[in-house]
Amino acid sequence: MKSLSLVPATLLAVFLASACHKPASDPAQKIAELEQQVAAQQLAAERDAVERERMQLEETRSGLTSQQGDAADQLRQREAALTAREGKLTQLQSSLDDKQDQIDRRAPQLNERERDLAGSEGIDLPQDQGEPPAAVGDYGMFYDSLGAYGSWFETPDYGYVWQPVVVRDASWRPYLRGRWVCSDRGWTWLSDEPFGWATYHYGRWALIHGHGWVWAPGSEWAPAWVSWRYGASHVGWAPLPPETLAYRDHNWDSSVDVAFGIGALWFNFVETRHFGSPANRYCLPTGQNNLFFQQTVNITNIHVRDHQVICGGPKYREVSERAGKPLPFYRIDMDRHGKPGRDALAMQPQIQGERLRMAAPNMNAAWNAGLKPNRVKARLEANATERPAALSPEITNRFRQSRQDNRGQAEQSIKDLGGRDNFNQL
Repeated sequence: MKSLSLVPATLLAVFLASACHKPASDPAQKIAELEQQVAAQQLAAERDAVERERMQLEETRSGLTSQQGDAADQLRQREAALTAREGKLTQLQSSLDDKQDQIDRRAPQLNERERDLAGSEGIDLPQDQGEPPAAVGDYGMFYDSLGAYGSWFETPDYGYVWQPVVVRDASWRPYLRGRWVCSDRGWTWLSDEPFGWATYHYGRWALIHGHGWVWAPGSEWAPAWVSWRYGASHVGWAPLPPETLAYRDHNWDSSVDVAFGIGALWFNFVETRHFGSPANRYCLPTGQNNLFFQQTVNITNIHVRDHQVICGGPKYREVSERAGKPLPFYRIDMDRHGKPGRDALAMQPQIQGERLRMAAPNMNAAWNAGLKPNRVKARLEANATERPAALSPEITNRFRQSRQDNRGQAEQSIKDLGGRDNFNQL
């Protein structure tokens, strides 16, 4: 497995970097933004510690399946303490979200044309500068860093997939703990979770019958990989399934739900007036998803322009009007050249005035399919994906062929690097 050099992050470094790159602005506004950045980093550090502790508790619980007594009592005490920490985190996150909302109340500097296009199209993107930079990361990055927050499984259809330990919470779903912001690359998901830099911008999710949500790695970065639904009073989004990984540099439109069997159960719905606020605060009961699904239409408009993925969905002007306030709009600064580290804090998005820095390293290494996690919890022999209808043979065959081609490419790449033994020592 090819691990890349670590890039340790500190709160001070983030603070100084933000201060150096911010444009001139009202002093009070600038101070508020810098204070918000530091508070967000402190909260992210505590959330990272909580998620790691959650994983440690899960491993301890697995080792106590046939034991009782003092060890079990200690485990319950640790779980109670963790629950208390999570409760405080929820309160802190709520306070931080309210402060961010106050900062974001300034009207974004968009002209009429940009305001009409925002949300569904890219806006004034950099000109095509040729092929993206060479890969600076690979799936080893995912395998190593995500292991602190969940477990890897092997599946016959999707290969290695990852499941966060937080999935034990029955209310947890992908693209829920965070918020949507509009950007020059469409709707961008800002996750509150330490693993969000990977699982909501690369790869795909699947709802496995009897097992829950799992994430399959992918190397193409996007502001988000979701299907959108929109109606008179509701907005919904659902993660795209792993089968769409077989269509790199592809455009996705309103047919994606039907083509890939994305049913009502996969969606998160909120009232349009709450869109852009913390999603987990306002997400509507999933038991009503069938109703919301029928009352909305698919408006997905994911497309690629100059090697850049645009996550098109609801129109910015319309949802802002229904929310009763201008939703935040950012210009994304993509960090594609630096080598990613395993420090989750270094990978967190950074808001700097009207700029949004996103860690988006090129992970498209030729040998990705030849890598595997150091620890695989189990093999899931039956991994039927929850769908309203089976996929067409064309899609199923294309996905299988894509996986086979990727394995062949990886084998050749490893051979070119001197064979497996030499590869493992690099």
